[in-house]
Amino acid sequence: MNQKVNEFKKWDTHHHINPPFYVEYVTKYGHEKVYELPQAKWSEKMMLGWMDDLNLEKAILSISMPGLNYGNNEESRAISRKCNDYMAELIKKHPDRLGAFAAMPLPDVDGAVDELKYALDELKFDGIGLLSNLNYHYLGDKSFEPFYEEANKREAVIYIHPARPKNSIPYGLLNYTYYLKMDTAKTIIDFMRSGYHKKYSKIKFILSHGGGVLPAVFPTVINALKKENPNIEKEFEQWRHQLFADTALIPYADEMLPTTLRFFGANHVVFGTDLCWVPKKYKYFVTKLAEFNASRKVFEDIYINNVKALFSKKKVEYKPFNIQPASVSRKKGNINHHSHVNPSKVVEFIKSKTGLSLDDLQVRNEITRKDQNSMLSMEIPQLWSMNVRDRQQALRLYNETVSDMKRKSKVKTRVLGAIDVEDQDFSIKEIDYCLNQLNMDGICLYVKIVGKKYEDMFHAKLLEKLEQVNVPVVIHPKASDGIPLYNEQYFDAVGYLFSLIYLDHFEHMNKVNYIPTHTGGMLDFLSHAVSTMHYIDPETHAPRIGKVIWELVIKKKELVHDYIKQLKCIY
Repeated sequence: MNQKVNEFKKWDTHHHINPPFYVEYVTKYGHEKVYELPQAKWSEKMMLGWMDDLNLEKAILSISMPGLNYGNNEESRAISRKCNDYMAELIKKHPDRLGAFAAMPLPDVDGAVDELKYALDELKFDGIGLLSNLNYHYLGDKSFEPFYEEANKREAVIYIHPARPKNSIPYGLLNYTYYLKMDTAKTIIDFMRSGYHKKYSKIKFILSHGGGVLPAVFPTVINALKKENPNIEKEFEQWRHQLFADTALIPYADEMLPTTLRFFGANHVVFGTDLCWVPKKYKYFVTKLAEFNASRKVFEDIYINNVKALFSKKKVEYKPFNIQPASVSRKKGNINHHSHVNPSKVVEFIKSKTGLSLDDLQVRNEITRKDQNSMLSMEIPQLWSMNVRDRQQALRLYNETVSDMKRKSKVKTRVLGAIDVEDQDFSIKEIDYCLNQLNMDGICLYVKIVGKKYEDMFHAKLLEKLEQVNVPVVIHPKASDGIPLYNEQYFDAVGYLFSLIYLDHFEHMNKVNYIPTHTGGMLDFLSHAVSTMHYIDPETHAPRIGKVIWELVIKKKELVHDYIKQLKCIY
């Protein structure tokens, strides 16, 4: 429905303050900027102006990144108390307009328990605010149990804001689009994996930014978790009424918003602005949210009714919201058959060089009918721990072996040459060898993104070589085993594409027939968010006005978004 940004009364659950004393505190620890972005400007007067502008009846205040605990527990307790007392004073001045999520000194558990009691019992705050990881301790941490015991007694609301994981790339936009969105999903899965969701089932959670990528990757993650807990999906369905998500920065009505509403439910999505961190864009995001084709009742629920129900002590049962995201119709052209072939000859070679057992590895020495019309590649994560020379020998042995397997087989299939993205000179020669000598049907580019520096990520000569070959280039993470999100490299194929966009290699992408694997639904879900990186300078973060005017205004095309929607991919 069409609406003005201030038409509906709203309660904002994602509303940060950034007072000078807090900025001074984090600056002392090297955070003059927050993940390469300048510290947000905030004042009480500015806050009230934003609230009036958006018709915010109430804002629930919180402290955002980069956090409160930098190793000195006494100091982190003091700054947490100062933040909470400061928010309490603001509430006293504006009791009908403000609430607060309490700042906590976790991973200092004893200090956090004391602060929880103070904030909820004495200050009467609405809930608790936590980052997705506290000095890289996730919410399933065993040491956090006394904290959850107290929160559970009070049927507390815990608001979760993402924080950068340990191995991410320290650059603003890609960090937000990729790593921060994954960290929110990771920490709530960590909470479930610990069993806390059953033991402390009275705690309600608000996952900021729509739960990050959780709505998109949940099916992939839950299937992996079934291996260690066969009942995990059933347990989640019993517990999901405790999960809520806010709308901050999820305005895209074709993909992100429908996926979020479908996953969390019609009555479990609440409104959020991300003020004070988006002061120049908050109207844009509310306007985009208003483009969602829904009834007035749905908007009233998101803006205010769901929030009020959340803060009640009553159980808010999950209600499905039966809406399909745009990606549901994107099936034509996707590669549905992707198989791995790990010949024993290659496995034995790796064993001899590394001493690893590789007992859990699925070994295959022939192509079968199941591989009909499939794309065959290798999946041996242990190979990448070998030294350079042994790794090169293993890749050559694999390429020759699987090519010979195809030559002997009567099954129509396609085999891919295994190529290491980090070994430029050898890989360029190996591409020629695979395509010209072994007559392979394409290449599989094995990539590692997590933890790398941008200047070491792509090699110009290899990118140029990929542009010259007219074959499928399947992108495969080097570490594709383990549980997605816990294995941060599981989604590295997605990260490879996002990094290409961020570093202005979009023209290159249009010249190569890329097919990413292990995408888990993230490509479609983040397609608009990633598209914005095409219009932002990666160094200055300033808009590229020329591109915006020419592509979005004149041509009326969101080029990167259109590219992703048409891209073939393997889930």
